[in-house]
Order: sequence, then structure tokens, then C-alpha cells
Amino acid sequence: MSNTDFKVKQALNLNGSLAANIQTVTLDYTILDTDGVFTLLVDASLGAVAVDLPTAADNEGRLIVIKVVDIGTGVTVVPEVGQTLDAFTNAAPFSFGATWDSIMVQSNGTNWFII
Repeated sequence: MSNTDFKVKQALNLNGSLAANIQTVTLDYTILDTDGVFTLLVDASLGAVAVDLPTAADNEGRLIVIKVVDIGTGVTVVPEVGQTLDAFTNAAPFSFGATWDSIMVQSNGTNWFII
């Protein structure tokens, strides 16, 4: 089992700190099923950045935090074709409004939801 395969289906009691993967991107980025990204910091100071979500079907229960550290000329979050992020689609993706905005998304195995 790799560190990206760990899943808890019942209560998890944690006494201490929790560390999660964090990554910064400055170009378009596709989050992979296997990359283990939990927090993605997006810097669009060099140009617009599109963040593509992985397929919801292979990521049921997965949580991802996306935070804009520089809005630049725009940051969007794009679900796969045929899937949604709330009411947003591949053709009409979610757009952040300002630097320091963030969302947390979770997959139910069919679509992604902002929670």
C-alpha cells in the first residue's frame, strides 16, 4: 500500500499533528489520481492558470484544497468532461475572484463538490 492508498472508513482519532502534501504551481496543472496533492497553491502572476481535477470516479471521498496566492490574469478549476464541480462544467469552469481565495472540493465518486 502506498501513502496515497490510505483510506479511513470509520472514525479516526488523531493525537498530534497531521501533515499533508502541499504544492505550488505557476502553470496549468492537472491533479493526478496518484500525485497525493492535498493543498495546491496557485500563482497566476505569469499568466492565467487552469487547474484540472482528476476523474471523480477514481477519487471518491478525496479532499483537495486549492488556494490562490496570486490571481494574476485568472485561475480556474476545471472538472473532467461529463462531470461537474457543483454547477460548473468543463465548458464553464469555476473561476476564482481574488488573491487569497480558496476552495475545498470533495468527490462523491460521480462529481466534485465545493464544501
